[in-house]
Amino acid sequence: MDRFYWSDSPLKSDESLVFQQTGVRLYDGDKKTKFDRGLLILTTHRLLWRDPKDQTCTVALDLPLVVFLEEKPSGFAKSAKISVYMSVAPSSKPPGPVTSSVYNFVLLSFREAGETQFFRSFQEALTQKRWLQSSIPVQVAAQSSIQNRQIRTGITGIERKMQAKNKQMEQNISEAFEDLSKLIDKVSNIFPTPKGDFFQKLCEKNRIFCNCFFSCML
Repeated sequence: MDRFYWSDSPLKSDESLVFQQTGVRLYDGDKKTKFDRGLLILTTHRLLWRDPKDQTCTVALDLPLVVFLEEKPSGFAKSAKISVYMSVAPSSKPPGPVTSSVYNFVLLSFREAGETQFFRSFQEALTQKRWLQSSIPVQVAAQSSIQNRQIRTGITGIERKMQAKNKQMEQNISEAFEDLSKLIDKVSNIFPTPKGDFFQKLCEKNRIFCNCFFSCML
């Protein structure tokens, strides 16, 4: 019973009514509770119990917490029941009528019949899992958007790094040519003019080296 929480009972925007039955009592495990002869409402997302005398007294159970159902036929002086076995409640569960319970199931006791149809409808709702249909596309779209944004960010980062690297390379080459030009000027002042052919060949070799260097880079 600690999986149930207080609810204002209006249906959610993507929630639909499946079946409802009057005269139902809730049991916490095998123990009777004060929730007697209420309206049991099954939707595509939740199981709700409402007090017919007090419309503000409504408790709800999210269907994803339901593990399996078991139908118990009526007997001598006993009403038909449906056992609802549940998984552990999430920490984010809203407050409810029971803080903790030693039971992992509740009993739905049908005082005014209707248990067979309710059981079938309950089983069908659990099989269809309609509560997933509205959340999956949103999650996929959000995940796809994040992945695309990460890819675009990665490509932009690579392009920026390449541009910075090329700019630095151009600056280094420019500085190297400038230093070479200054060196040639200094040496030209020291060696006599007949040696000019030597410097011309030196410059030609440097041009050939630079052409090979750029060819390798491309």
